[in-house]
Amino acid sequence: MISKSAISPQKGLGSWPNTLLRRVLFIALVGGLLIMKGSPSASGQASFLSLDQLTTHADAIFLGRVTDIETRKGKAGTFGVFPARVTSFEVLESLKDTPKKGDIYDVTEFVPLVSPLKKGEIVLWYLTAASETGFKSPVGELSGDFRSRAPNSDTRNFELSRLWVQNLNDNRGLWSNQERLWNDALFPKTVAADYLANYLKGREPHLSKYPEKLREKVDALLAYGDERCQPRPVPMELLLAASRARLSVEKAVPSARVH
Repeated sequence: MISKSAISPQKGLGSWPNTLLRRVLFIALVGGLLIMKGSPSASGQASFLSLDQLTTHADAIFLGRVTDIETRKGKAGTFGVFPARVTSFEVLESLKDTPKKGDIYDVTEFVPLVSPLKKGEIVLWYLTAASETGFKSPVGELSGDFRSRAPNSDTRNFELSRLWVQNLNDNRGLWSNQERLWNDALFPKTVAADYLANYLKGREPHLSKYPEKLREKVDALLAYGDERCQPRPVPMELLLAASRARLSVEKAVPSARVH
């Protein structure tokens, strides 16, 4: 959670930044960051991070529903007081270093670099560690920011089991091996299957009485990871299970972390 001493509600720009030089430097800094965020790499190709990279480099991973959005003044820095967007999420699933399911989790971001959000939206975020000024952001900016996709674009009318997710890079390059997701070294399929079985039984208790039906659902979800990576949404449960599997490998074999 965010301490009130670190961030106070914004009441206007006032003297921020309080000199002409700081204004010029700040505008130059923001402009440069925006160009870096949206531009291709030096090789002419956009930077698409794989799920392996996202899971390994994320300081926090969670599935959450936006409950509140507020713009405030952040901590003072070299160029004055940075504008901050503080988004409150209800945690729907905690994968790595976030509050437990049902708790509220606040994420503070640097306003010029944020992508629009709206209340009620469901996201799957792979977040960086907080900077010196208290800001976090999705890993790779666009790659670590997954948004829910439902048939009528209204997530309020659909259970999580009917949600698909797609990052702001349209899921390009999401598989380390473009042909398939699962492999024993990085994403063990058996670990993902066990997670999915427990996850689905927790959400739909009646499936415990129908093991064949449960297995059918698990296999159907895992099958998406056997397909070639393409720029399209994937089932939300697939990414949750794959991320859990990757984290289990990291825990068992720390040297398996990518760099």
